[in-house]
Amino acid sequence: MKGLKRLLVVIFGLVIALVALFFTGAIYNNIPSLEKSPKIETVVYQKKYSPQDTLKVISYNIHFATGLNDKVIDDADVEGFKKRLDKIAEVLIKADADIVLLQEVDINSSRSYKINQGEYLANKSSYNHYACASLWRRKVFPDINGRHGILEHGLCILSKFPLTNHEAQIFNLSKGIPFFLRWLFNPHGVQKVDVKLGSRLITIVNLHLDPWSSKERELQMKNVINWLKPIKYSVVLGGDLNLEPTETSFKTTYHLKDKPWFISIDQANLQNEKTLTSLKELGFKPCIDSKRYLKNPQIYYSYPSNNPKVKLDFIFSRKLEVINGYIFHEAKDASDHLPIVAEIKL
Repeated sequence: MKGLKRLLVVIFGLVIALVALFFTGAIYNNIPSLEKSPKIETVVYQKKYSPQDTLKVISYNIHFATGLNDKVIDDADVEGFKKRLDKIAEVLIKADADIVLLQEVDINSSRSYKINQGEYLANKSSYNHYACASLWRRKVFPDINGRHGILEHGLCILSKFPLTNHEAQIFNLSKGIPFFLRWLFNPHGVQKVDVKLGSRLITIVNLHLDPWSSKERELQMKNVINWLKPIKYSVVLGGDLNLEPTETSFKTTYHLKDKPWFISIDQANLQNEKTLTSLKELGFKPCIDSKRYLKNPQIYYSYPSNNPKVKLDFIFSRKLEVINGYIFHEAKDASDHLPIVAEIKL
């Protein structure tokens, strides 16, 4: 009888702890929605720059510097995280882009030793300006490697040119996630800044869409398009869109490999998805067009980095001519994604 009582006390304690953790996290994160602004930060260093004829943009999901997976075992200390960030910085230096769009960036999180990864990479890669948007914030969050505590995670833009008018939005979590698990999953979102190059003003958009639900992605893109519609000048949009190009999406099943048990196949189905179609209808053109992509799709796959099976990363432009677009294979396994690069004529 005593053993049963002890077991009941332990179970009750665990339930109370989980409920407390859930509500602490949920209250701190304010339940993300498009109507509520994320925490944003823009840093500008004074440095002269000159107008140029081309603009090189790179989009890179860095998986908060944990390489191919988040089970960091070797070098799981602050110096180990810095080494991994240095590896990403080397990729950015080699790619030599003017603008860098980063997804899955930790910003002062306990699990990555409270390093502002956007600021760290800006300094290491010689970018004079950066803008970070925290989309997911928790006061208390468990970590698989034991570094429990504060969590702050989101998007970051690095730039060689001054950034202005920084804004960001948080997307709602997928409706397919059970309510008791929602605190464990990061909301995705979008940020935008303006860059002035001589007399030309360009809006830069960094986007990260829902990983499983096609309907959720369509809704998120609809909100992004409504956000961008008033902009009359040039726009460059890139990011991890978590979908395949419409030309080959009917063949894709790789994304189902990591599908959680609570997401149905119908939700994760990429066939007939309109996310990219709605973007193209607004005048956005991909940096890798259909003709080039269909000729040899494999060279444009970006995930997973050690053996790419699908193309999840994109860069689009509006009112600007794309000179070239490609996947930066030299990045290897610095992250679980390979970066995509676009060279744009100004």
